[in-house]
Amino acid sequence: SAINALSMQNDLSVAMDVLNATFAKNQRIDLLNYDNITAILPHAINLVNSKYETHILCGLRTSYNILKHFSEPMISIKTTPVARGVDLAREERINKVDNCIEQFFKLNQAKGYQKAHTRQGEVQEEAQRVKNLLLHLLNKTKAVGAELE
Repeated sequence: SAINALSMQNDLSVAMDVLNATFAKNQRIDLLNYDNITAILPHAINLVNSKYETHILCGLRTSYNILKHFSEPMISIKTTPVARGVDLAREERINKVDNCIEQFFKLNQAKGYQKAHTRQGEVQEEAQRVKNLLLHLLNKTKAVGAELE
């Protein structure tokens, strides 16, 4: 798939072109699953860490759109009480969601993401939009402590 091909590339411009044409514009989000999110987020983080504003915006918008569509389902999976007995499919879903949350935690720790909050204009606005959803996800899934604020 295109996501696998993207993962084989280590080129920010290619990542930006692919993400900007799709997920940054809130298109093709329906093609994502938790495995794909885990594969895409490192590229979005690399873009956010870039020195180019267009790259930063693409990474932030991609992250925001993924959060917008998947944060509540991830919270639900993490907070639903475990039923009695063994549910291997549920355990697999939880592991996949944990991997996604780990990538979002890495985004939150990324220097470029932290720096985006101090920039002016569109980058700061996008960073704030991401922050609102990101902190909601991380706090609800207890993936972080108070150090995020």
